[in-house]
Amino acid sequence: MDGDYLFRKTAWMEMCGMTDTLEPKSLVEDIERHVRLRTGSEIQQLRITVDEERVVLEGCTTTFYNKQLAGHAAHKGLQGRSLANNICVN
Repeated sequence: MDGDYLFRKTAWMEMCGMTDTLEPKSLVEDIERHVRLRTGSEIQQLRITVDEERVVLEGCTTTFYNKQLAGHAAHKGLQGRSLANNICVN
């Protein structure tokens, strides 16, 4: 599934007031909890998205170590998906 399709689908669903069934809220919350606990909440503007194929981490932190910790924490909830760690280091 390409990113453009997911973007269009999400935009359409938001416009219609629907929730995205490809992003299980409980899975996102579980991964977010693991990341925050493991990093000591050092990831600012943490955003986690989940689709059928991958989990994407986004946000910013001050060290590569925190980025690595976030990736390791997220691995616990991948459920066979790939991980894209797009956390920026400032």
